[in-house]
Amino acid sequence: MKDMEINEKIRYFRKQRGLSQELLAERTGINVNTIRKYEIGIRKPKVEQLKKIADGLEISVIEFLDIEIENEADLIAMLKKISPFFKWDGLLHVLGGGKVFMIGVGSALISLFLVLVCYSLTLTAKRADENLLMICEQNQKIEEEKGKQEMESKRDILRVIEKEIKKGSAPVAFAGLGFSEECYHLVDSQAKMNQLLDYFFRNEEYAALADRQVKSNIYAEMGKKLNFRSARSDRDRKNMEVAAKRWIKKKHPTFDGDVYVENIRCFLDISQEELEKRKCTVNEQDTTALIFSQKHLEALYLQCLMHRRNAMQEVLELKGLSETCNRIYKLQDVDVLFQCLLMDQMDWEEGKLYVQFSTVYLLLSLRNK
Repeated sequence: MKDMEINEKIRYFRKQRGLSQELLAERTGINVNTIRKYEIGIRKPKVEQLKKIADGLEISVIEFLDIEIENEADLIAMLKKISPFFKWDGLLHVLGGGKVFMIGVGSALISLFLVLVCYSLTLTAKRADENLLMICEQNQKIEEEKGKQEMESKRDILRVIEKEIKKGSAPVAFAGLGFSEECYHLVDSQAKMNQLLDYFFRNEEYAALADRQVKSNIYAEMGKKLNFRSARSDRDRKNMEVAAKRWIKKKHPTFDGDVYVENIRCFLDISQEELEKRKCTVNEQDTTALIFSQKHLEALYLQCLMHRRNAMQEVLELKGLSETCNRIYKLQDVDVLFQCLLMDQMDWEEGKLYVQFSTVYLLLSLRNK
């Protein structure tokens, strides 16, 4: 519990109590779509919302915070400290035949002590709830302010790229995402997961794919705070893959139908004039040379990320896909294990330029069954 995020704790306690997202929404008065976003981690509940969720789950708000009260261990430690003051042997010697009686009194005293300590812990917990909520509220305001600054920074990147595109210095613009029946594939073993990561990072058997353009690929660094960047070198790519494997291991996938990879196409818009300007010959073959700045790559990744999160609002369900794949598409009860934007393998489809935006999902509903 200590290493779980708030969204994971909400999901954990809801599943533990056998509640559906709809029933929890009814209990709390919070919209079911908001509950889903809380559990996925797209949104963070404010303090008031957290109180409602705690009430709906019939738990203390303290359960959502990274503080644990180890009652049993604390009490045992306390009993060990106070045991020398009871002097049982002296009392037994004076009273003689009252041995059983004194043991009974001792047990009663210990029971009384436990009751008093537990009662005081309960009062302390209630007071702690209030104090921690105040601290939580203050921290949340700080986090919200940081979030606003980060969001503004991301918007700045997007604005800069839009200006660069208009000026003609940025070669392509984001033109949407493409889903198909071939988007989703089951990852049914650890070996297959490792092979996928080798492919994404262009390592091991896929090292031959790591040409000069591999530095254009953007990889998400998963953790409490989402970060994304390109790899600076071959060694950096290998280190990033090791970190990705460590994150996936921490999530404890079973690979028994609970892990899927989603490969969708990120379409890019480029004018015919730009194509003509950037034509060149490499190894006696005609090709198009597109050079991207780091800010441009980050902006494309951000646009893919934002449009992916909003995709189900535009198209409610994808036809021809299984129920499981549609749940992944709707981001229902899923967690992200890995994500990347592969810019080094561009291709064309019906006159449209596209790259690959890949995400590995963990199906939480299957894992919690």
